[in-house]
Amino acid sequence: MVHLKEKALNEDKLSLYDRCMAGFPVLISTPNLPAQDRAQGDPCLATDQCRSPLECLCSAQGGKECQPHPSFNGCGPVNAILALDAECVPAGSNVWNNLGTVPSYTVDISGLPRVQDGLDAYAPAGRSGSFHFNNVVKVVQGLDISPSVRPKVTLTLWIKRISDPGYWREWVIGHDNGGYDRAIALHDNRYGGVTAPNGPNLMASTLGFPPLNQWVFVASVYGTHTYTYMNGKSEDLGLAGNGGGEPNLSIGGLVNFPSHWVDALISQVRVYDRELSSSELDSIYTAGLARYGLEL
Repeated sequence: MVHLKEKALNEDKLSLYDRCMAGFPVLISTPNLPAQDRAQGDPCLATDQCRSPLECLCSAQGGKECQPHPSFNGCGPVNAILALDAECVPAGSNVWNNLGTVPSYTVDISGLPRVQDGLDAYAPAGRSGSFHFNNVVKVVQGLDISPSVRPKVTLTLWIKRISDPGYWREWVIGHDNGGYDRAIALHDNRYGGVTAPNGPNLMASTLGFPPLNQWVFVASVYGTHTYTYMNGKSEDLGLAGNGGGEPNLSIGGLVNFPSHWVDALISQVRVYDRELSSSELDSIYTAGLARYGLEL
């Protein structure tokens, strides 16, 4: 298990990369970057996982300057297959448009309640910071995350559980057709809470179950191995063994298993066609702390 190191959000104690991701202004002269920062890439270019009020902005004038994003009004492109941000859905719209690289992956959100939940400071007027999924499944048509189609996939999102549905398996996002296919799943203590199905089984983790009424950042990473992640902790679940699932991705539950649903607020859904590293997941988590009222 890997745990995100306790590190004070203080400029002089963070690397340039972490300072940028944490929202501190950073003036970068690329040739003079310390080795640890060069290894992680130019912070100004590493913004695909940084969609928060702390998103890095870059300017070519006088070097590259990374600063906190002033607001969410821009809703610009994100370097992911799928990027769904509630605050980017105009009032009255029933379509959750994809900010990612495949614009056709949209979601019909008719009837889905919009909730501010204290996130109004991060959304333009008339928009919400999250959607409330309560025994409702929404489908991303055509997004097939089967290993034969996309050998490597990472699923990430922020979730705040509102109530316990009373069933021991809650599927947050995935494409399971009965073979424990790729997903982010929540399980009771028999499987350790947050976990990533690793067909033909649901693998046990030790990350624990997300508490009610508290935002958490969760992820499933699929490649050679399968990893599960929550709030700075990641766990290797072993060699990936998933087969093909449904050809469409479901959010809030599973289409073919009506008992596998969540009652939760969901925000900032991402699907990447690569394996995000633990440090990348840590950066997303750290960058979202202020938005979701959390601390390290």
